[in-house]
This record gives sequence, C-alpha cells and structure tokens, in this order.
Amino acid sequence: MRSLKKTSVLFNLPATGSAIIILLLIVCCTPSYGKSLFAEKFNQNIQEIGRGSQYSTALLLKHGGQYPGWTKQGSMPVHFVQQSAGDWALMIFSHAPGENILTLNEPFAANKKGTDYTISVDVGPGVYEMPWQATRAGDKLKLELLRKDDSVLKSFELSPRKWDNKNLYYNTMLTYKGDGSGGIRFRISPVGSAGRCYGAIDHLQVFASEKEAKQLSAKGWPKEKKRPRKWTVPGRADS
Repeated sequence: MRSLKKTSVLFNLPATGSAIIILLLIVCCTPSYGKSLFAEKFNQNIQEIGRGSQYSTALLLKHGGQYPGWTKQGSMPVHFVQQSAGDWALMIFSHAPGENILTLNEPFAANKKGTDYTISVDVGPGVYEMPWQATRAGDKLKLELLRKDDSVLKSFELSPRKWDNKNLYYNTMLTYKGDGSGGIRFRISPVGSAGRCYGAIDHLQVFASEKEAKQLSAKGWPKEKKRPRKWTVPGRADS
C-alpha cells in the first residue's frame, strides 16, 4: 500500500532592489511504503532461569519462564539463541504433548474481510547445549492465526530443516485471507514431543501485501547484522 509523502522545500528568489525570501510548500507525490501491521522480533528481556552456549556454534543461549506479551502453555521454559548483540530468536522445545505452546495475548488488526495478507517469518533449526537436542529432518512447527473465540482462521506447518551446525534461518512468506471476524492472534507450537528442539522462529511480521513484505522485511535484515538468510522456503497451509 502506497501513501503520499509531504516534503517542504525552501527557495531564495531574488527581486529587483531587494532580496525577497519566499517560502513555498510543495507537496510531492512520491511513493513510500507503510509499516508492518504486526511485528515480533523476540528481543524483549525475560526473567532468566539460566544461560548457556549453543552446541557447535557457541552462540549465547538463555531460557526463562514466560515471554512478555505471550502466554506459554506447559511447565517447560522458553528458550532463545542470540544471533548477534541484542538479536534473539525463539527456539521451540518439547518433552511432552502440550508443552511450549505460545499464544499472543493481544489481538492485532489484520483481518479485513476478503483482504489478502502476507506473513514474513524466519525459520531455522535449533539446538541447546547437547547434540541430541537438535532439530531433525522432518521436524515441524505449527503457526496458527486465532480469532477472538480461539477458533483457527489459518494454520501453517513450517519446516525448519535438519540442524546443520551453522544456525542458518530461511525467510518464508505465507498468505491468508481475512474474514472480517475481528482482531487475530498468533499461536506457535511444536509438531511433536520427543524431547528436542523442533525449530526456531524470528522476525514474525504481517504485511498488507506481499510486495510490502518483501520490501520492508528485507530492508530490516542488515540493521541487525544477522547471519545471512537463505532462499525463501514456502510454508504449507493446513487450513
């Protein structure tokens, strides 16, 4: 979605016998892109239980009870890995069914009836301090959009890929159509409970169009000096 950008320009125009300064306000119709409708970078501080060093990368790890703005289901802590100074990604571990399911607390407005929206999210494998905790081939994460009554507007399965000892993330674009039922929330969960990391998520954003998603999400990557993303991996929609 494009908007009009206003620009003020100052001109000095000479006149016979005196210098007259005339201020002209010129409205320039130049295209500019809006902001994301929702954004979560998972960089907020948590009440930490402990820290560690990631297996094979030595990146800083932390885990704690809850993440601000989200409600975690189950007794297992939430886990994070630091990509660069101040830039964290959420890792989803599970040892039992119903553990480490995170639901956004407050709804956001991106559900106008008949409107197509684009989700941009970085997905990758994860591991904590031991190799047996690593994401395996075939592991998946579920990303759901919930209506206010907790019914599912749209569900996606994300494939983080097998742990590759490099902590690489893959930017994925997903689309959904609004139904006009009001604000919506995200829910993130592991597809499985075998006592390991089922994948990691970062830079979860919603945009009014695919064009804005590609333009604005790509623009933000260099600012955090994060490890390079790979090619886009399509997410699979369940419903």
